[in-house]
Amino acid sequence: MQSKEFLCDLGLMFDALSELANLSQQLQAHSVTLLRADHLLKRTIRVLASFKDTQGEKLEEALTAQALGHLGSVPLESNAKLTPINAKQFLQSLINNLEKRLSFDGEMLHDLSVLDTGNWPSTPGIRHGEAQVKRLCRRFNLGEEQAVNGMRDFLEHPDSEPESLKPLIQCMLSVKGASVS
Repeated sequence: MQSKEFLCDLGLMFDALSELANLSQQLQAHSVTLLRADHLLKRTIRVLASFKDTQGEKLEEALTAQALGHLGSVPLESNAKLTPINAKQFLQSLINNLEKRLSFDGEMLHDLSVLDTGNWPSTPGIRHGEAQVKRLCRRFNLGEEQAVNGMRDFLEHPDSEPESLKPLIQCMLSVKGASVS
């Protein structure tokens, strides 16, 4: 416990694990959608990447203690037997694994994002998202014409959920439940 190397490794791990715990808590929310989960994952990856340039809070505290030679009243010493973790390499490996195992990138996610009004251009055309809705309907074996008309209604009145778009929205919710929970 008096090792400078151990203390710095502990600070790095604390910062990284805190971010992963935060992501885990957010993903467990009942209301999380696949699109929101993707956003949260990408944000966590950006935070972890930022730790490569600017240390997290606990690593910063450990580095300060290392420079002072003590943590509170506990003197710190170097331990030649301990090889410190390469922080940038560790963080990049963590990022690579998150991207590989939890990434939701792909055509379906892109297609699902068309139903999120936050992803729309400021003035979407009447056929905005038509190709995506058709692909989703083929994937889930839903009526394309009905869903396309529902999407057009949704574009004209984004504050209401058209009945003809509800089957597609229900499929989205099913995908969310199976993919995120």
